[in-house]
Amino acid sequence: MRATHRNHNVIPLPFDRRRSPRRPAQRIGKILTEPTAPPQYCLVTETSEGGVRICTADFEVPSVFTLRFEGTEARYKVIWRSRWFVGAALASQRAS
Repeated sequence: MRATHRNHNVIPLPFDRRRSPRRPAQRIGKILTEPTAPPQYCLVTETSEGGVRICTADFEVPSVFTLRFEGTEARYKVIWRSRWFVGAALASQRAS
């Protein structure tokens, strides 16, 4: 009879509490802050049903903003910030 060996030092994967799966993206987006202000460009790096992760290097994203990319325009609210990256939750959406 063969003995089975178990590795008890294996660390389990962290539980993923996300509501919807994330999809990687590399799309240029336009952040609209005010009706008369010129758009600010960003890189949309990840999308989900409920939000986006964007990268900006030269300006601070306001806490609520409109993002236009891939034929959609949606309003987002910033949830977290980390250096040049911003995670934002979808507030409302409409087709462009």
